[in-house]
Amino acid sequence: LWGLPGADIHQVTKVYSHPEALTQCKLLFDRYPNMAPVAYIDTAVSAEFIVQEDDPTKAAIASPRAGELHGLQALEPAAYDESGNMTRFLVFERYDNIDMTNTHDKIMLYIETPHEPGALAKLLQVLDVYRINLDGLNARPIPMKPFRYGFFIEADPSNMIGDLESLEKILKALSTHIQVVAQFKQNR
Repeated sequence: LWGLPGADIHQVTKVYSHPEALTQCKLLFDRYPNMAPVAYIDTAVSAEFIVQEDDPTKAAIASPRAGELHGLQALEPAAYDESGNMTRFLVFERYDNIDMTNTHDKIMLYIETPHEPGALAKLLQVLDVYRINLDGLNARPIPMKPFRYGFFIEADPSNMIGDLESLEKILKALSTHIQVVAQFKQNR
């Protein structure tokens, strides 16, 4: 948590940052109920905004680099809820077909399942049968479809068994929408 030089953490009433960063700092807002989270463009721009505002009641959640670059004072060095939390950045390339060959260490899919009991479980069971290791599963609301969710699946196909063509058919049959979001080799 960064503020203007000389600012007092107890005077801060508004904390600016990217919405995802704000959700990762809920304990901070529990400790300081006078602080209100305010969604902003991103973490680095939030730090710059605090300098421009020149208001000691405003602070930003940003990286150490952003705070130092803008000459801000660390008001709470560990504002996060989870110390091991990290953000990963990926470069995306559009793919029209599913390619889960062993030429990739990781694959990311976006899948929407029918809105019925067990739909996601069926999909995950197929990945298990094909020995595709699940590294991540995130649910996100589908815009304009209340109570419906799409799933970002990060998987490791390096130990995949079975026929790729049949896997693709099964995944398409179990989903209402499927898209390969990214495929990449990890730098080791």
